[in-house]
Amino acid sequence: MANNTSCLFNFTLDLNKSMDSGFTLAPTCDAILGRILYLSIIAVVTVAANILLGFTVNIEWKHQRSPDKILIFNLILANLATLLITLPMEAALVADFEHYINCSRPQTILLFDVTFDLKTACNFVTLATLALIGFDRYEALTKFPHQRKLDVKLACISAAAIWGAAVAVVTFVSVGPLKYHCIILGEDKEVNKAFVTARIAVITIWTTVCCTVETQFFRLAAVHIKTHREAIHAMFGHKQTVENISFTFSSIALSFAFIVAWVPYGIVVAILSRRENSVSNICLELWVQTFTYISAGLAPLIYLFMDKRLKTNFKQMFKGSWSPSDSNRTQSFSSTTLEHYHINQPTSA
Repeated sequence: MANNTSCLFNFTLDLNKSMDSGFTLAPTCDAILGRILYLSIIAVVTVAANILLGFTVNIEWKHQRSPDKILIFNLILANLATLLITLPMEAALVADFEHYINCSRPQTILLFDVTFDLKTACNFVTLATLALIGFDRYEALTKFPHQRKLDVKLACISAAAIWGAAVAVVTFVSVGPLKYHCIILGEDKEVNKAFVTARIAVITIWTTVCCTVETQFFRLAAVHIKTHREAIHAMFGHKQTVENISFTFSSIALSFAFIVAWVPYGIVVAILSRRENSVSNICLELWVQTFTYISAGLAPLIYLFMDKRLKTNFKQMFKGSWSPSDSNRTQSFSSTTLEHYHINQPTSA
């Protein structure tokens, strides 16, 4: 007896076996090919977009090195790691969906674990880097370059530290005492209750801390732009002020868009973690998870179209007429000028 069930894509559920021996689930050819095609399109478009962003930022880097470019490179690295490593793994998981759903092949279960862990680590890196960008933006609007705490060297060290912390936290949850156990259809989820709780707690804490830090600094930067725009113009000149403000608002937009892209997945996982392990629930979770790969294309989409400096260089790069902009050159100020145009930093959060 065969029962055809549909949840965003079609598959056939073979019920010939008894309940004791478990289900045998086999997605149809259309389901597998359609999902892999969808992942392939996302991969090609977002990888190309991130590479273009990398070339554009590299042009700026060759002209003038600054910590904000290191942080953008770190975002690109996290995006490419997600797209070039975890996305092919997910495509392989889709192709082997029958063994995954039945817990019948250890290699498939391991593939699922590694895919989830790598994706989580890359998201942790993105969130922490955005928080650091928030700090950099606040400093860039309130201090002269030589007064800032975050320089190029410290930005490189911070980027490496973020990767180390993200990998360490994810590894601890994954291979620690709270090991995940594969659950077949109809099996009780209580065996994974401790693991799921710990995973949700770790992700929630990391996300909350990073979002709180970046929100605080971006808010301070936005308030400073609103209340001290004339003083910022006096410090950096018109063109550099416009570029600083543009990059700040682009980063705020990226932070908001990234969080929004992951909210549906977080809500769905939280809800489904308390429901039975049914075919429709697994289908829904996998589909929403696939949607989250779009977040890897947010950085190039927002920076190349919203940031005036990168947008201009991106256009000129294709025209083959790029030349270093005078507005990006480091401006020198005398001690008298520094004292005259010094801005008092906001004291209230």
